[in-house]
Amino acid sequence: MATLREAERAYDAAASTYDALLVDAPRAPLHAAYRRCVRAGHTVVDAGCGTGIDSVFLAGLGARVVGIDISAGMLDIARARAAPAGASVRFVQADIERLGTLLAAPVDGIVSGFAALNTVPDLAGFAAAAHASLQPGGFLVAHVLTPGALFDRLGDLSRGRVASAFGGRQERTRELFVGHTAVSHQLIRPDILYARHFAARFLLEDLQQVGAFIPDDGPSRVPAGLVRSLRRLDHAAARWPWVRTHGRFAILTLRAR
Repeated sequence: MATLREAERAYDAAASTYDALLVDAPRAPLHAAYRRCVRAGHTVVDAGCGTGIDSVFLAGLGARVVGIDISAGMLDIARARAAPAGASVRFVQADIERLGTLLAAPVDGIVSGFAALNTVPDLAGFAAAAHASLQPGGFLVAHVLTPGALFDRLGDLSRGRVASAFGGRQERTRELFVGHTAVSHQLIRPDILYARHFAARFLLEDLQQVGAFIPDDGPSRVPAGLVRSLRRLDHAAARWPWVRTHGRFAILTLRAR
């Protein structure tokens, strides 16, 4: 498992090519969740802002944005991205676990996209800091990797791995490479993640899946026409019972109690 400093160096090294790694990752459902929560004049924290794509989007909705990331390299790209758009974003280099010490006043909302929270060792501590950093009734939108999509389960079933297909994949640790450095990600089924770490302080307003029916390397192994059909099915099934907890990603929209 990489240390915080090693992870910082890994993301610095990968910053210039990082966006290309996510070229096939659908942002539309995440941005739709932002639209449902963000109002013009809101102050919103983008925790783990990376190269600033979501920060600039939030600013485009009329929000004042504080983008926080551990990687100086990522933030260099984020600042360059925000400048031409005239985006109202302030970027801060820091560990998102220090959220409670970084803000001068409570904010209206916090978002965290593309698995930043999967790298936080103390999620209960983050939940407490996030709650303390929000205005009463403020929102938190968390976009997290899950232990395995429905498509993965079908793959297990086709290989005769019945126990894994039906009983496993509630929690696991996965080493994901950023450049040449393995960064440990804690993957927890989203309903369990909420119940264990956030339920005491947040109400769950919405839970939807992304990627339940899409193979991880779908564009390389599956004909393009079938991938488009699977994406339509995936969108239609975003909130279906059971399926909504078995996407490749999950989007949780939470409201501070």
